[in-house]
Amino acid sequence: MQGLAAIYIDLQEVRTAVAGELRDAVPKLKTAKILGGSLRMVDYLLSTGELALEKRGLSLRGHTMPAVTRASIDGFLAEHTTLGRLSRAPGLSFQHLRFELPKLEIRPRPVPKDTGQIYTRAGLRDVILASDLELPGPLHWDRM
Repeated sequence: MQGLAAIYIDLQEVRTAVAGELRDAVPKLKTAKILGGSLRMVDYLLSTGELALEKRGLSLRGHTMPAVTRASIDGFLAEHTTLGRLSRAPGLSFQHLRFELPKLEIRPRPVPKDTGQIYTRAGLRDVILASDLELPGPLHWDRM
């Protein structure tokens, strides 16, 4: 073959080469959505070292894009959850849960004002299931 016909491009190899380093890290905005919190919460968790930031990939303007490592997100969610994730699991509004959880003796850990509410997972499910909290549907613990 001659000319352009001799060039063979495997699209999967190109995708792997371009996105290879981008798979295990998540942008901060998407991290906030995964955690059910805000960018302020993500920044707080980054400052305490509970989440790890990684600079990755060159953008079109030559700057690196900061992203939170997937391993640090999974590590945080193994031990903690947030009010947003707690409200998403049974399908309740977070305003309702914010006032109901203290009645069940479930208190968030101390964080700076306007950061959000972070809870320790240990024993949380059992307390919620044993409570008289009316849930509109089944409790999806994997989404907590």
